[in-house]
Amino acid sequence: MYRWPVDTIQAHMDAPVQHFGPEDVAQVFGNARLGQSLIDFLTPLYANFNGATFFEGAFRILPIEGFEDHGFPLLVDWNNPKGWKRFEDAKANDTFYFGSNGYGDLFGIPISPEREILADRIGIYWVERYEYQEAGLQWQAFFPRMFETADYANFFARLEQYRWAAAQRGKPAPWQCFSSNVPAVLGGQTTIDNIGIQSLAVHVSFTSQLLQQWKEGKLTPGQPLAMVDLYDQQGNLIR
Repeated sequence: MYRWPVDTIQAHMDAPVQHFGPEDVAQVFGNARLGQSLIDFLTPLYANFNGATFFEGAFRILPIEGFEDHGFPLLVDWNNPKGWKRFEDAKANDTFYFGSNGYGDLFGIPISPEREILADRIGIYWVERYEYQEAGLQWQAFFPRMFETADYANFFARLEQYRWAAAQRGKPAPWQCFSSNVPAVLGGQTTIDNIGIQSLAVHVSFTSQLLQQWKEGKLTPGQPLAMVDLYDQQGNLIR
């Protein structure tokens, strides 16, 4: 099993969470046909920190069970390539996303088509920039660095931005995030009037489709926003 810094993570949670037996967690991921290396990686994290939040909600671990009452799917369904992931910018590999910050950016680990881990590094989808990056940092070092170094918290959790927006808009729930009414790449302003609170699932799907059209040259800054479709995690159009 992966060696997560359990004590360090535990000390920085916003509130206690229910612990689950590692065998039960591993069975859930096994039934979802994840690769063994990915199961070994995720099991100790989710046995201890399923749905945990940090920095007063600025960083979250997405729960296995999702948020059924709020339209956020099971974690394995969230990572279905037939869902919102179809609208990501082209990249070399898939990523299993299991974390997010309060602005809806997603965090995960790069995986192969067989859903095995390709490399122990931080995969980040900056949603409103429509950009994917992989940080040269192992996951077992990620949380200690973020808790101990302000620059890390401000970069990954966007902590200063989160506190600024929360002071004026209130804190988003764990299934929500701050979302620009018009993304900066389309001419949106970095003012509080352009920031709202949106469902995380809608934010990721809507913004990804919108910026895919922009990347393909179908949108230019200043034009009215295009219509997009919303899909469930099986790829079915929501009507």
